[in-house]
Amino acid sequence: MISISSQTFTFAFICYLFSFIFYIAILISNQSQSQSKINSFATFAVILGFAAHSLGLILRWIQGGIEHPPLANMYESLLMFVWGFVAIHLYLIKQFKIHLVGIFLMMIVLVGMGLAALNPNKEVLPLVPALQSYWLHFHVFIAAISYAFFLISAIFALLYIIKAQQKLQIMNLLFDGFALFCFSIATFSSSYLLQPFHLAKVELIDNKLIHKDELISIPGIHYGFFLLMLIFVIAIIFQLLPLLYQRQHKSKTGEYLSLLSFALYFILIIYFLYALQTIDGLSLFSNPYRLGLLILGLMVSSLHRLLTIRYQKFLDILPREDVLDQLSYKSILISLPLLTLVIVTGSVWAHYAWGRYWGWDPKETWSLITWLIYALYLHLRIHRGRKGVDIAFISLIGFLSVVFTYLGVNILLSGLHSYG
Repeated sequence: MISISSQTFTFAFICYLFSFIFYIAILISNQSQSQSKINSFATFAVILGFAAHSLGLILRWIQGGIEHPPLANMYESLLMFVWGFVAIHLYLIKQFKIHLVGIFLMMIVLVGMGLAALNPNKEVLPLVPALQSYWLHFHVFIAAISYAFFLISAIFALLYIIKAQQKLQIMNLLFDGFALFCFSIATFSSSYLLQPFHLAKVELIDNKLIHKDELISIPGIHYGFFLLMLIFVIAIIFQLLPLLYQRQHKSKTGEYLSLLSFALYFILIIYFLYALQTIDGLSLFSNPYRLGLLILGLMVSSLHRLLTIRYQKFLDILPREDVLDQLSYKSILISLPLLTLVIVTGSVWAHYAWGRYWGWDPKETWSLITWLIYALYLHLRIHRGRKGVDIAFISLIGFLSVVFTYLGVNILLSGLHSYG
């Protein structure tokens, strides 16, 4: 049954990949009639992938038993979170006929499923004592739906800013900024402190991949990481200065540096993957979280290049500004109460599992920080009547906090939530 579920997840990944390609084709196509057909193909691929994805989760649940939902480790929680993303996407298609979100959402879905596939712990194992609770069902499932709405809100906020400002340097700032964020979390000490880039040694023991305490460095890559970080930062500064001083002309230097950052990023990822395959003791499984964020940053940078080429077409097919703004706002109206339930159920669960409601564990702390950011958003929106680009940026900052809570904590910090 586990083998069948793995095959259904692989099939779902292929369907999502095709849907992503179809969404990209919408941007490339110049004929409105063909765009409608491509939309239909993309939607069908998403529905097919979602059906296979759901079947895979059900099969894992049947294998584990009613008390062992597919939420117990990073592999299962990633698959569940991605499932939530796709479910919300299908709802948006049905309710609002908005397809363009699929370009961004499917990109994250593909990275999430790829990251899950690189997790070596795919077996349905007995739950550790801390997870032997029905609170697991509520806590992780609600978190998956909450994070899905946060993602949707961030995408709509991003699209709203681009539509409202209609300035290429604004889009450059947003995409380069997010790519730098992903890159920075994955390579923090190497890129900012110019230290060797280490990964855990992996050994195959009894047909199981085991992470060892020994660390192996990839020769010279930290110099490339440091250079890429510098180019990213300088490109962002050159794009930001004209906006701060309200100058009308574009920063050609910033655009060239942005393009250079993409080229160097691509080369470094190729070298990184080559090193994983050739250095004894390293593999794709050495640190899938770092690899996942690096790939996500590269995909964002790649999408940035496409949108730059098709910038006017991209603006034309975006929904109206007020629609994007309202959908971002309404998504947070749903997701923040859900995050509140996540924190509350987690606190009650922690009381039964560890004997305390709150312990300032890194994930607990960053969940609270995320909650405060979105609470500020709603306070400014509802009580202060604030709207527009400024408050949309708060939604984007909140999503960066979500990403750090879910993946960044696992890479840079350690705590009681290390298993998921």
